[in-house]
Amino acid sequence: MRFPLLFIIGLIIILPLALAVEISLPKDNYNLDEIVTISVFGCVETSLLMINNPSGFPVTVDQGFASWQMNYNTKSDNTLGKYEIIVNCADGNSQTKEFCLGEDCVISEPESGPETIKDYSWFKNEFMGYNETYSDFEEEYYEITNESVEHNTTNQPNQTSLLTLEDLEDLKELGEDLDELKEDLEDFSDDIDDYVDDLEDVDPVNETLVNLSNILIDNTEDLLENVINLLNKTGFDPDCNTYWTCTEWTTCANGTKSQNCTDKYGCEMDYVETVECFMCLESWNCTGWSSCSGGKQTRTCTDKHYCGTTLTKPTEEQSCQGSSSGTSSGVSGKSGSKDDLNINNLDVGLDQQGIPQEKIVEPDFTFGSEETEPLKEKSKLTPILLIVASIVLLIIIGGLVFLLYLKPKLDSANEIKEYIKKEKVKNVPLDQVKKTLIENGWPEKEVNKYLK
Repeated sequence: MRFPLLFIIGLIIILPLALAVEISLPKDNYNLDEIVTISVFGCVETSLLMINNPSGFPVTVDQGFASWQMNYNTKSDNTLGKYEIIVNCADGNSQTKEFCLGEDCVISEPESGPETIKDYSWFKNEFMGYNETYSDFEEEYYEITNESVEHNTTNQPNQTSLLTLEDLEDLKELGEDLDELKEDLEDFSDDIDDYVDDLEDVDPVNETLVNLSNILIDNTEDLLENVINLLNKTGFDPDCNTYWTCTEWTTCANGTKSQNCTDKYGCEMDYVETVECFMCLESWNCTGWSSCSGGKQTRTCTDKHYCGTTLTKPTEEQSCQGSSSGTSSGVSGKSGSKDDLNINNLDVGLDQQGIPQEKIVEPDFTFGSEETEPLKEKSKLTPILLIVASIVLLIIIGGLVFLLYLKPKLDSANEIKEYIKKEKVKNVPLDQVKKTLIENGWPEKEVNKYLK
């Protein structure tokens, strides 16, 4: 499609004998301190442009190649009246045009050549502009869709790729531009038809110009077809009313969540919307274990942050022996200070965002499967046994204090220090680090101590 089109355009350019030089102005009358934009068409090679003031004195001279433009400021010469523009081409063709400076000046009708010959250059250049605009739109379309396919197939290779919401908005905007281009081309095609009719009424008929104009009509129809096809690919329809339905948001993971949206009426393409989110940090408080019944103990755990997820939820049922209460196995809860600690074994870890999160670990301290038999005879205890028993008791008490109080505090300190260190490396403001820790249950006093 493009090769014949370029060939025709080249053919148009190399036929100067069928064309005349054209000088185009936005208007004929100007005031002082206005810009006159002068466009030159029809010269195959270099052309020289000169502007004479009403007295016939040259006020500016410029040159350009093929089709080109120049700007002239009317304040360059304050003489009121009629100015003359003269263009001489290297191939010998020339053209003149006039414009007025001031209200009392009137431009007379041009005496050179048929009006139809002058109009053809405008049609030719308009078509080339439309064709270039379409090429830009086509490149933009494939850039949008290819980026979307590459992004989605990388993450979900076995699923149909979806446009992002941003892609969809870009595609809709492109569709609006293509729809406007389609309307312009339809009007342009009608104007060329009228122009060819006028050409055929001129005596004698310029067959070369008529043939070139008919070729331009065919190329315009091909371009219009391409525009319509690309417009259909975008899914844009100004007369279609969209009705969007979207799935539930996915669970927040890695700081983002997404949902798939579909237009019920099929006016626009489906898309996936991805937004940033803040991961809810679970914080579980559990009741004590129930009495052992049927070889099982139960308890109830509640997330005080109401995240709606159970990623770190402690177990609410465990096996047991006998029928005695197992409450010593732990009332487990989130704690960050000395006063809040229960007599439980706490394991301090990192949540999915790297924030220190105290999690419940159910200790299994077994001091024997049989109950300690009471002393049958008090008199049998010798002083040595009393000393040994006291030492053993002190060791047990010291071990419990370390396991249940000192070790969790040390682990907490190490974890929170490590978290603060990592956030500092990321250049996260300390105020934000402090806020995040406090929101996740750490006492402000403890946080301030480690931030110093």
